[in-house]
Amino acid sequence: MSVSELCPIKNKKKRHGVILSDEIRLYLCTYDENITNKIFKRYQETAAFFGAELIQHKKNITRECRDQVSILKHNISTQNADIVQEFEMLFPQESLNPKDTRANQLEAVCSIVSSHVSEVAKSLYRIWKSSGLIRNEIAVYNMLTSDNPSDDLQILPHQIHKLILRALSPRWIDLKAKNVTVDVRPCNKLVAIDFRTISVALSHMFDNACKYIMPNSTFIIDDVCRVFLRWVYKAIIRYFVTVR
Repeated sequence: MSVSELCPIKNKKKRHGVILSDEIRLYLCTYDENITNKIFKRYQETAAFFGAELIQHKKNITRECRDQVSILKHNISTQNADIVQEFEMLFPQESLNPKDTRANQLEAVCSIVSSHVSEVAKSLYRIWKSSGLIRNEIAVYNMLTSDNPSDDLQILPHQIHKLILRALSPRWIDLKAKNVTVDVRPCNKLVAIDFRTISVALSHMFDNACKYIMPNSTFIIDDVCRVFLRWVYKAIIRYFVTVR
C-alpha cells in the first residue's frame, strides 16, 4: 500500500509505503511525480522479493558456517576441558585459596609439584598432547576454509610406521594407566599424504581407541599399510564431496 502526500521536510509531494511480513519490514519513498501508484507498488513487490531472498541467503550462509565450525568447537572444547581437568586434579580449589596473596598461591603450587613430581609430569604430558591437538585443529580448519584448500596441501612421502608411532606417542601414559599392551606391526612403506590433516585424523582415531579400549588388553595395529591406505582413500573421497 502506498500514500501520496506533501512532505513536510522538502515541501513537495512524495509517494511512500510500508510492506510488513514475518521476516521483513520494508519502507520505500520517492519524490518522482512520474511514478504512479501502480509502478510504485511494483517497486515495493520487487524490493520485498529481493529483500526476502537476501534474508534467506544470509540464513543459509549462517547455517553453513555454523555447521563447519561446530566440529571444530566440539573438538577444541573437549581438549580444553581435558586441560582444565588436569589442572584441577593437580591443584584442587581447596588447596589454592583465592584470598591468599600471589606469593602464597605460588608457594602452594610449588609444594604440590615437589610432592607429586611423577603425577605432575604425567599431567604436563597430557596437557602437551591436548594443546598440540588444539593447535593442529585450528591449522587444518584454516586450511580447509581457505579459498583454495587443495593449494595448501603439502603432499609428501611419509613412512606409515613412523606416522602411527608419532600419533600414538602422546597416548602412551593413558594406555599404560590402563595396563594396555600396544603391538604395532612393522610397515616401512611410504604413502603420499598431507601430514597435518592426516595427523589430526589419526589423533582423533587413537583418542577414541584409548578412551574405549578395555583395561589389561592388547592394542594390535596389524596390516597397517592396507588399512591406512584404505582409510586415506575414504577420507579423500569424503573431503572432495564435502568441498564440492
